[in-house]
Amino acid sequence: MDCKWIDDKEIINNGNSRIYIITVNDEIKKIGGSVCKGGIKNTMSFYMSANTGKPSISRFAVMKEIKKELEKNNVVDIYVSFIEPVNVVINGLFGKKEIINHLSFKESEDFCKEEYYNTYKRYPDWNWQENNDRSGYEDLYKETRGN
Repeated sequence: MDCKWIDDKEIINNGNSRIYIITVNDEIKKIGGSVCKGGIKNTMSFYMSANTGKPSISRFAVMKEIKKELEKNNVVDIYVSFIEPVNVVINGLFGKKEIINHLSFKESEDFCKEEYYNTYKRYPDWNWQENNDRSGYEDLYKETRGN
């Protein structure tokens, strides 16, 4: 599966923590977060290559769902919100120093999911774990991968 990226390397390679939202025809299907190096392009590569190696079951299932939607000629978009790093003072053994700290994405991801839940009384369709619906993605993985 291939991905068409916007022509802004500063955005797609931004290394800050990030929240991403995958939509199908403007409907939110997945809310996730990442802090991996290489920016959103690298984060999405885990989904795009989920049919190789030993991917996590949920990433594999999201990749299969994206593929199904694209085969139906639906529009799949990925939106990203970056979490700006902050200056903080840390303590050492003998002194203090100021550093730039890249905050965790988790609190922001959880807040986005909480807002979605408060609006729709459930999580997005592809946030299976949060919806306590492991069967959907586990069955898809076993059916396709055979393990």
